[in-house]
Amino acid sequence: MVYFAATTLILTLAVFIRSVAGIRSIVKLTNVPADEIDQGDLPTVSIVVAARNEQKNIEPALRSLLSIDYPNLQLIVVNDRSTDSTGEILDSLARDAAELMIIHIAALPTGWLGKNHALHVGAAAATGEYILFTDADIIFDPSTLRRAICYAKCHDLSHLTATPQTVMPGLMLSSFATSFMICFLSIFPPWQARNSKSKVAVGIGAFNLVRRDVYLNVGGHEPIRMRPDDDVKLGKLIKQSGYSQDVVNGTGVIRVPWYETVRDAIVGLEKNTFAGVDYSILRTVAGTLFMLALYVWPFSAVFCTTGIVWWLGVAQIAVLLTLSAWAARVIGVPVRSCVLFPLSSCLIIFIGWRTMILTFRNDGISWRGTHYPLADLKANQI
Repeated sequence: MVYFAATTLILTLAVFIRSVAGIRSIVKLTNVPADEIDQGDLPTVSIVVAARNEQKNIEPALRSLLSIDYPNLQLIVVNDRSTDSTGEILDSLARDAAELMIIHIAALPTGWLGKNHALHVGAAAATGEYILFTDADIIFDPSTLRRAICYAKCHDLSHLTATPQTVMPGLMLSSFATSFMICFLSIFPPWQARNSKSKVAVGIGAFNLVRRDVYLNVGGHEPIRMRPDDDVKLGKLIKQSGYSQDVVNGTGVIRVPWYETVRDAIVGLEKNTFAGVDYSILRTVAGTLFMLALYVWPFSAVFCTTGIVWWLGVAQIAVLLTLSAWAARVIGVPVRSCVLFPLSSCLIIFIGWRTMILTFRNDGISWRGTHYPLADLKANQI
């Protein structure tokens, strides 16, 4: 038991050191000058948004996009078979905004996920030198696009993605966001995406900025037409094709209201949690054991062990709470949420297993009124 406790403490310290060093190497978009490129030299940009039943969030999100301080901007919103008032809201906004193009989709072709097809259709109508893919609930600061384009052009990037600031009500959801971030960084170092020799690729649905010629060269969304994790896989397509990419921290200029309740988080992650491990039971089991050992066990150990094992558990808890508090500051949620770290870690494990079981039981995933068979999902490997 001593060896196990010592090993998990060392691994936790390694996660802490690597995560802090890695995140510090990621540039904050708020630190990028918005006027580094003369206005006349700014490339044209097309923003593409896919929206299905987004009547609650679509208007404030689009108003933030319409207020972006950027010349030569094309805004395309694809209404993907919405059954609520999303279409009416979009048409009303378009009457007062000449730069806003609305595309209504009435049917989904066989072999496509709805969102992926909507983004594919929107990209086909894009004319900008760059395409920015974003979600229908993202709030942008007016300077966001200028800063991002300046960073991408100055670093000669083909693809730039950004981490948004999450808006999470309540301590439990805030803790969930920090645990999610720590779990993600434990196995996936996004800062390695800029390293051409690394296989790590990154993509975030809130902000995926890509040169249009690069997007077309990799086949667009067609190669990932059945991927629920399309944002990540688009980044992987671009990286595998030899193009440059990087990630920036969008806290302060890009905001997303992630989930409103714990139940929303559980249901909302049904679509892509199992896809994130390529529908692998083995990876789910391995991830569970990893999280139990590093993030849950020490909180149990202090109640059922003594001596050096107890002290090692206490040391590991101290590292984890410090890491959680640091992660909370990075993503802009209350630091006090770190006290719920073990509970939110258990919630992530629960979501992973629930999603896997539901996917097998339902022979696929059902998302926003459409069922996608598991065989079709698994066939689209990238």
